[in-house]
Amino acid sequence: MSANAIAAEASGGNRMESEPQIAAGESRKPEPDEHRIRKRAYAIWIEEGKPEGRAMDHWLRARWELEQAPDPKADLQRLEGELRPGRSGD
Repeated sequence: MSANAIAAEASGGNRMESEPQIAAGESRKPEPDEHRIRKRAYAIWIEEGKPEGRAMDHWLRARWELEQAPDPKADLQRLEGELRPGRSGD
């Protein structure tokens, strides 16, 4: 149980609406770390010609891009499952 859910339960309230529901067996994609966001934001800044006053825009765009990027571990597991010997073909 998450800290938000525990706090809501302790206060007599319901689970916070903003907390996403995760089905059994489904894993939550980890949020990108600050270092990766910083590197991508810097690359965006360079790509846009180093404009001043756009740091927050670049940070938010970098974070969004990294959150939307495919999960390489999930892709690897999917591909390994497709290539497993003995799997029935078309």
